Amino acid sequence: MQISFDELGWVKNEIIWEPTELGGAQLERASVGFNQVGSALVDLRFDADGGAKFAEITKKVAARKCDRGEQKNSLCRIGIKVGEKWITTPTVSQEIVGRNAQISGNFTYESAKNLADGLNLGAIDAPVILSGELKINPSLGATQFKQSLRAAFFGILTIIFFMILIYRGAGIVATIALGIYGTSFLAILKIWPESFGGPIVVTLAGVAGIILSIGLAVDGNILIFERIKEEIKNGREIFSAIDAGFARAWPAIRDSNLTTLLTCFILFSVGSSIIRGFAITLIVGTILSMFTAVTISRNLIRFFCFFDIFRKKWFFGISEKKSCGKN
Repeated sequence: MQISFDELGWVKNEIIWEPTELGGAQLERASVGFNQVGSALVDLRFDADGGAKFAEITKKVAARKCDRGEQKNSLCRIGIKVGEKWITTPTVSQEIVGRNAQISGNFTYESAKNLADGLNLGAIDAPVILSGELKINPSLGATQFKQSLRAAFFGILTIIFFMILIYRGAGIVATIALGIYGTSFLAILKIWPESFGGPIVVTLAGVAGIILSIGLAVDGNILIFERIKEEIKNGREIFSAIDAGFARAWPAIRDSNLTTLLTCFILFSVGSSIIRGFAITLIVGTILSMFTAVTISRNLIRFFCFFDIFRKKWFFGISEKKSCGKN
């Protein structure tokens, strides 16, 4: 910080300043203060040497009168520079003796704090030297994000192929339910209320949560289909087997998903921003997967089985080709 005096012009860029020996090394601190009427100002505290130099400077400046165009015999100023930039040029009306001084004016608290911060920065006796520049762009993250989406796409295709191969018609039902699940998930991400931090921005961790929740949705369908197959093999009629299969699979689906939700809430409560992004997408996905598996898949299967062509054991991946009776 360089404190100068002896103003010889009014336009700041044209002012000729006389350098002084008072600098940032003699300033101990600058802080925000208030006068008797509550207006903000900046308090200065110099060391002993700085106080003596500041008294000498203000004595000389106060004894002079400066002309600024139409303002004849007006007060002169001292200039304070930080990093080769002028940050303030207060007027001086009298000699200021001692180690304390004040800069007053039409300050708000914010402007006074900014000036105090600038003065404290100038008091650091160390030059700021640009040693290099580094440009950071999101290309790495964008690449990883695209790779994650590509992996998710091929993973979903593999799941669909597996479900259709093993469960035949029921696998097609699971695929339709999975499509409804994905569409609903994207809609929820967009309409998530701002009061809960929405809309949800999908990060790499969020993609991981979405992919894991897709696995949970498929896992629920597998449990249900296996239970239905068992009921059909035991001789139940198709609609009775569907109801019994869902009823027997529900406790396992409920308990596993509640455990996942509990873990996600803990992660969201104590985790970092990355962990919280993973947790929130997994919470949404888990709740939505329970809904699609238990509600959408069940109603779709019952709908298909109203048609004779689908009331076959092959529809559930059972090799024996025999018509199922109606409920």
